[in-house]
Amino acid sequence: MTGQASPPARSGPAGQGTPAESTGPPQSTGPPEPTGPAEPTGPAEPTAPAEPTAPAKPTGPAEPSGSPRWRGSAGSAGPARSGGSAEFAGMAALVTGGGSGIGLATARLLADRGARVAVLDLDPTPAAPLPGRRADVTDDASVRAAVDAAARDLGGIDVLVNNAGIGARGTVADNDDAEWHRVLDVNVVGMVRVTRAALPHLRRSGHAAVVNTCSIAATAGLPDRALYSASKGAVLALTLAMAADHLREGIRVCCVNPGTADTPWVGRLLAAAPDPDAERAALVARQPMGRLVSADEVAHAIAYLASPHAGATTGTALAVDGGMAGLRLRPKAADR
Repeated sequence: MTGQASPPARSGPAGQGTPAESTGPPQSTGPPEPTGPAEPTGPAEPTAPAEPTAPAKPTGPAEPSGSPRWRGSAGSAGPARSGGSAEFAGMAALVTGGGSGIGLATARLLADRGARVAVLDLDPTPAAPLPGRRADVTDDASVRAAVDAAARDLGGIDVLVNNAGIGARGTVADNDDAEWHRVLDVNVVGMVRVTRAALPHLRRSGHAAVVNTCSIAATAGLPDRALYSASKGAVLALTLAMAADHLREGIRVCCVNPGTADTPWVGRLLAAAPDPDAERAALVARQPMGRLVSADEVAHAIAYLASPHAGATTGTALAVDGGMAGLRLRPKAADR
């Protein structure tokens, strides 16, 4: 489970500042070639050294025709840094489900790293002072209006974080058709609606990236999570398909697969359990690291995937799960 917002999908805060977009390191034309000494005609008169010419004005590297519009590709350091970590300087990011949990942590981190950030959510007020817009990802008209308004506010969209989502418990026998439709509409089709609305803006970016919040439930069989796992398995497949579809447009698409995260949604899940302490202990016990994943840890993984410094990373699912997907530790007693 990813610890997302409550039922309908959410969206999140917006960052500040609008530094100009970098176009990669300037290319120097090199110093003028020295002229050879004059041929002597009798005793050679010493000639004055050539006047140095003014250095040529640096120009950005030419973009090869027919290739993706990457500006942070090989040989480029991406946007300039101005002290600290500012790899998102001059960039605009849109975060859905940004009113709480992973979305809120991501929106704040991107803003701290120099991005102008906007949040879409059913209730974006917790993201203040970052600007937020109310949006329901199950409503296409609401999504299109909110995305276009955010793009106007930000001056475009370079990064989209599809984080809005809801949870579900139970086996295939426990949820009726209406609940299956509701969860899939938020967790899967909601991402489709937001990405579809953002694509015209992303296509104009030189550092376009989409990061989807997936889950360990997409790659590991978890008990009592049939509907939720099906929705996140669809998100993983959608991520790979989107990465293939939009690579040549210069848009990278990746996802993060959090383990059980310590978020408001998980808090509500625990509160509803007959024995919240026992339920929390069970969730912690299945994490090899012996603790839940924090929202900030997932946010840092999202920021890595979205950064122009990760320009060669696309179609990637990054696990942030405390080793849950790949590690099989012996019980502590067996270590003695």
